[in-house]
Amino acid sequence: MHSGVVNAVADERRGPEDLAGMTGVFFVAAITVALIVLGSRRWRRNRLRNAVRNRPGSTPASAIFIRSYGEMEDHLNGRRCHCGGYLERAGEGPREVDGRRYRVARQRCQDCEEDYAVFFDVTEVLH
Repeated sequence: MHSGVVNAVADERRGPEDLAGMTGVFFVAAITVALIVLGSRRWRRNRLRNAVRNRPGSTPASAIFIRSYGEMEDHLNGRRCHCGGYLERAGEGPREVDGRRYRVARQRCQDCEEDYAVFFDVTEVLH
């Protein structure tokens, strides 16, 4: 019976080795959580960047058909960057590809400074 009392007293007292082990477990858990958070942020950012690159108007093949330049203005005012930032105008100009006429609007994000080109099919507007 005496040995049972000694074991109980030993269990109540934690030595520095036990505390170091617990600290190590908490440290590994914190690093794991941080890596999961960073990975999910990177995945989300890449998913949004790909969505922006594949949205209507990102290439001549996916150009946005418009009948007036007012439609072009409305569309450009509603676009946002993949980071969520506001896109400001950086210029625009005409382009002709395979007999189709396009108006290419250039935009730049005010937050991350990424450049975008938006293609509008203006073949019907010019005729």
